[in-house]
Amino acid sequence: MKRYKKNQKKGFTFIETLIGVSLLLSLIIVSGAMVKVLSISHKLRLKQTAYSVLSEEITYLRSLPYDQIVDVVDQPFRGILYHKGQFEVTVATSQSSPNAIHASRRLNGDSNTITALTTPPVGPIAANATYAVSFFIPSTNQPNWQFGFPFRAIDENNMYFLKIDENSIDLVLHENSGLSTIYTTPQIISEDTWHIISITGADDIFTITLDGSPVNGSPIVDATFAKGGVGISTFGVTDIYFDNVSLQTSLTTYIWNFDEAANEVGSQPNDWKRSGLYDLPTEEAKLTISDEAADPTSPLKNIYATISWDDGSVKSASIETYVAQTGISK
Repeated sequence: MKRYKKNQKKGFTFIETLIGVSLLLSLIIVSGAMVKVLSISHKLRLKQTAYSVLSEEITYLRSLPYDQIVDVVDQPFRGILYHKGQFEVTVATSQSSPNAIHASRRLNGDSNTITALTTPPVGPIAANATYAVSFFIPSTNQPNWQFGFPFRAIDENNMYFLKIDENSIDLVLHENSGLSTIYTTPQIISEDTWHIISITGADDIFTITLDGSPVNGSPIVDATFAKGGVGISTFGVTDIYFDNVSLQTSLTTYIWNFDEAANEVGSQPNDWKRSGLYDLPTEEAKLTISDEAADPTSPLKNIYATISWDDGSVKSASIETYVAQTGISK
């Protein structure tokens, strides 16, 4: 007796197809929702960054003597020095172990453009101070590497700048976007080894040392800036490591070696974290300061700071406040 097998159809049933389509639609909906949440989160982060920078600018202006809060219209921010590029903690070589900081993920730029810039968490330093930094230049660097140290810096356009490259050490005056070299000397910097460089300002006299030896034979004299911030920076695509940053004043000494447990490898240096204008896409910042009620005799300044950026559409954030000759009014 012959047995016959029933025909078994291959493929999906109508119910299975419906289930599959439903699952696919669910995934699409969930994915779309996640993208929307991430987009909203990104936009909120940008807005928080903008208000953080605005707050820092206003705080800086409030710290100034009243006679230094001069009238300006749509000018760059004055107090934002340390917001560009990114530095991260890395494992250091034996001479500077365990940790150092590395100028990483730099913005593209030519050899004359500062592409990474940061400062320690201290305010403007008075005239008499010594600023010292250990640095390490890998031999894998591209030619024409450059890096340096802002000193008595007011903003990105007003500072002294100790610049080091393959062939020389220069002290540069950066004033109102103009550059002039106050001092230069030939100096070959050996690669793949740690060096220590320092600059001391005593009123209007500057002294530079490299690995403990004086660089300038005679004093360097300039009185353009009496005080300001310090920082570390790189130009172009320079690859460099920094460590053991110190700032000694007549009152105190600050030291940062980036070895504390809070300085996790791969993260930004603890206490040096900054949000800045360069964290915003195609940003623009403007500062306007004027006498209140257009009365030049009024001991009251109106300060209006605004930041705009473009994340697909133009956004903006602003803060308006008043500064009285005796303090903050609003």
